[in-house]
Amino acid sequence: MNLIIDIGNTVAKIAVFKDKDIVEILYDSNQTLECLSDICAKYAVEKAIVATVIDLNERVSAQLKSLPVSLLWLNEKTLLPVENLYETPETLGYDRMAAVVGAYLSLIHISEPTRQAEISYAVFCLKKKKK
Repeated sequence: MNLIIDIGNTVAKIAVFKDKDIVEILYDSNQTLECLSDICAKYAVEKAIVATVIDLNERVSAQLKSLPVSLLWLNEKTLLPVENLYETPETLGYDRMAAVVGAYLSLIHISEPTRQAEISYAVFCLKKKKK
């Protein structure tokens, strides 16, 4: 199982995936992440990724550190299949980066893009990495 944690300005969105299928989606306070320990008790989480647009408080940092798996942090240094061409890469929201990667991967696996808005936005700041 994979755990995805998206900490936004007002709420944290947490999803559990088995392969490509969403098993469960939860919403929690971005100031506590109280449901994390229950999720990890309920599911055999093997991998986890975190994206945040806010500075984390001590309580949330402690919750994340207590997870039974190591975390991949989505940030400007994360290796992705697209290149961030912003002049200041650290200022591109990680939620937008995640959407662009999702759109890019959708294009690889299906003939029609499912997220035209994200793809259009991506044209302004990202390009496909050259192999």
